[in-house]
Amino acid sequence: MLITTEKTTEHSGFSVDIEGSYNRDPKNSWNPPIADKIGTSYTQPPVRRLYSKLRSDPVWSAGKWKDCQHYSCVFSPDRSPKTVGWPCVLKSATDIGHYPGSVAPYELAYSGLAFSTYGPLGNHLTGLPVLLQDDVDGDGFVPKPPALDSYITASLRAMMPGIKGELSLVNSLIELKDFRSLPRTLLRLKDFALRLGSSITKRPKLKASAKAIRSRYSSDHPTMSESLGVASDAYLQTQFNILPLLSDIAGFTSAIKRTRARVNDLLVRQGKRQVKHFKLLVPMNQATEVSGEALYQLHGGQFDGYVGNTSVQTGAYASPACSFKCVREMIPDQYAEFHAQVEYNFWFTRFQTENAQWLGLLDALGVNLNPSIIWNAIPWTFVVDWVVDISRWLDQRKMLNLEPAVNISRYMWSWKYSRTTRLRITANTELNPTFLGYVYLPDLKETIYRRELHLPTQNSFLTGSGLSSRELSLGVALAIPLGKRHKLRK
Repeated sequence: MLITTEKTTEHSGFSVDIEGSYNRDPKNSWNPPIADKIGTSYTQPPVRRLYSKLRSDPVWSAGKWKDCQHYSCVFSPDRSPKTVGWPCVLKSATDIGHYPGSVAPYELAYSGLAFSTYGPLGNHLTGLPVLLQDDVDGDGFVPKPPALDSYITASLRAMMPGIKGELSLVNSLIELKDFRSLPRTLLRLKDFALRLGSSITKRPKLKASAKAIRSRYSSDHPTMSESLGVASDAYLQTQFNILPLLSDIAGFTSAIKRTRARVNDLLVRQGKRQVKHFKLLVPMNQATEVSGEALYQLHGGQFDGYVGNTSVQTGAYASPACSFKCVREMIPDQYAEFHAQVEYNFWFTRFQTENAQWLGLLDALGVNLNPSIIWNAIPWTFVVDWVVDISRWLDQRKMLNLEPAVNISRYMWSWKYSRTTRLRITANTELNPTFLGYVYLPDLKETIYRRELHLPTQNSFLTGSGLSSRELSLGVALAIPLGKRHKLRK
């Protein structure tokens, strides 16, 4: 049974003593005379240091997996009254001078407009996106992560047993037919280089080869159109033929080396209880938010009133002659953490066990019932995959040769995210109207955590993908026609 508990801890108030000295002469001409020094004390109000809300099963048991939700908000101001702050100035009762005093904590300055706009100190979150949502989805107070189904699918795909493919041997063999165009590309490059070198040699005054390429008065000089065609042809040959072939050779070698050890490990672990973990750092799109308050005069509350001295001396007003400016900054964490844990066991059939090495090698080489093989063999489908990754979607439906029967007994996911809210305050006085540098109050740290037992279901989805810089460059090269070379201009 899940029980929700809350905990709040407050920073107790403390007294701040301020003593000021009168800053003008003469003093004795006033009746009653003005005091040389005057003192007053302010009380630091209580501040919320900690708030936490927990929803969990209070019964502890070793090895038990259970749901949990937790929200914490921590603000830890300095307990000492010597906190760096602002210079306090008291007005004399006659309003002809001031009592510049000692430094008071900045927590005292957080009031007035800042208090009403941002909320009480220690809970100054008014106006920010909320992380704590009571009865969200009717199931607690911490919301589930966005795109939860896709995270669960990715975690199961990573934690399930099997031989991961190093390459697609069938597609690699099909793509070898494209090498028929390689001799034509080499001849074009050779012809272009010879003609370009000849044009530069015949015209030694043209120091730049680009000028020779632009020449239109002789059939020996290559044109700009021919130069672009040769360059795009060579680039596409490199990207679609040479580099993929080298990658396939490396993948084939890797598959031969690794498969035996992987298959032996699977055979040893079959039938045994397996516990696997998965962690994913999810980029958060929430931007830093900065909001500043206009100047406001600190007044009211504990600062009001008259500070008396003795019967023969005048006093001063306790309201300080200061103006303040407060800025709040919300800084989200760059990443949230998704974690998954699964408990399962698996078995192979007798045929799979007896032919495990051979079947595992076929899976590593990508020789299996995989519909993405047919898709990748169709010309120009890779362009479609740049927009909608159909190849990956089809690859998720492949049937492996060494695919075991899996029994999932437990699965659990968790989601953790934090953000920081920061306050900074600056002040001036009637004696010094220039604002001082900003002083930062301690950070307010919020953290949400949700853990939930979950029974996985099969999910199918299309994954959208943006155009990378390499894909965009390939698209530009493909836009240049590779047909017959235009006739040379006479």
